[in-house]
Amino acid sequence: MNTTDNATWKGDVWIDDNWTAEDKAKALELLASSPSSVQANKQPQHHEQQQQQQRQVVVFNEFRRNASTNWNSFYEQNQTNFFKDRHYLHKAFPHEFAWLYAHSSDNNDELDESGNPRLYSIPTRKKDDDFTIVEIGCGVGNAILPLLEQHTELVHKHASSDDDDAVPPPRLNIHCLDFAPTAINLLKQDPRFRAAAEEWRATAHVFDLSSMHPSTISTSSSSTNNHKQTTTLANSADVAILLFCLSAIGPHPSAALSRAARHAMDMLKPGGTLVIRDYGRLDEAQMKLSRGEKSLGSNFYRKGDGTGCYYFELQDLKDLFVNDDGDDSTKLELLELDYIQRVYRNRGDDSTRRRVWIQGRFRKPIDAAEENKSHVMSVGCIDDYASTALKRWDNYYSTLATVKSSALPSNLFQIFPNEFSPWQSLMKQQKKGKQQNAQTLEPSYTASD
Repeated sequence: MNTTDNATWKGDVWIDDNWTAEDKAKALELLASSPSSVQANKQPQHHEQQQQQQRQVVVFNEFRRNASTNWNSFYEQNQTNFFKDRHYLHKAFPHEFAWLYAHSSDNNDELDESGNPRLYSIPTRKKDDDFTIVEIGCGVGNAILPLLEQHTELVHKHASSDDDDAVPPPRLNIHCLDFAPTAINLLKQDPRFRAAAEEWRATAHVFDLSSMHPSTISTSSSSTNNHKQTTTLANSADVAILLFCLSAIGPHPSAALSRAARHAMDMLKPGGTLVIRDYGRLDEAQMKLSRGEKSLGSNFYRKGDGTGCYYFELQDLKDLFVNDDGDDSTKLELLELDYIQRVYRNRGDDSTRRRVWIQGRFRKPIDAAEENKSHVMSVGCIDDYASTALKRWDNYYSTLATVKSSALPSNLFQIFPNEFSPWQSLMKQQKKGKQQNAQTLEPSYTASD
């Protein structure tokens, strides 16, 4: 694409892009003519089709097996130098993050009905009610750490303020999750993270969104009435962040991506919001990947570093997260969903790229509170049952030791008739009043049986 002569560039970096019907048709034609698309669309013989499907399954399974290793290698090679810190979240998602910049000159660009900058006030919370943010696929913290840094500044400004009526910012807890152990280790070394972790406001965990449920991640523990209570990530987040994470898991539809979506939704508390930005269909990066033999499935490709990338359409995210049909109350309400289309310019050689992303906001219904309450009660019962299991089994065997009886559960005779036939005979004798010492009985079979 050539640079538009009359374009008004923002910071000499990018301008908004408006795709015409002709632009989209041309891009779809190019995509359809790519080697991977031609191979997928041709009509093979039945045997060839089976072989092709088998090869694709083998390649995709290999990709899934090596995914963690490839992402770990990515961070071992690039450390913290590949991505820049993302200082735009309060502008991309002002409803969720603009309050952190309430007293900052770098507030959001959104205007209200009067044409003035829209201000987002600090959320009022009940006492000791923290604001919890979970970032899934956090990498080395390029998105979450600027938010944490801004919150620290907000707290300091409030502490030094003379305004007695000023609303204090809520305590901010962050939980960072990533597939790559190296990324988590690098994140934990960041001074901003370490300072928050020392105050028990930040945790970081190695986590596979496609296979691990948030209830498997413990964030804190407390003891009340001699019972240990563990808090997990399930139903904990006021905001959950997915930035360029889902696209690395697999194509849509796929079992891995469906599980990932379910686990992301289960992190939200009722009323909590999930914010997503990811790669969109017909992004220039997809057009380049489609020219080679790198396809792992429909609109899903393996990049040069071994990691994968899927390019979403709007309907894909609706399928994964939205209760469109009204028959799945565990899904979310759609707040916003659209494409972001921009032209980026390389100031070095004056070349440009057409980028397409997809961005959405989804909310967990408030009426999920009752369901969540039931879930919490169930978890509490399970925790209580588990915590007293050892004591109950000890009491059981202590009681059993005081009973002079050789009776066994009756179903054991049906399951293991040969092994327990001596005890069955003994029980029949006991009923006739013929007491016999069970210890003198020997099994009626030998090792050669």
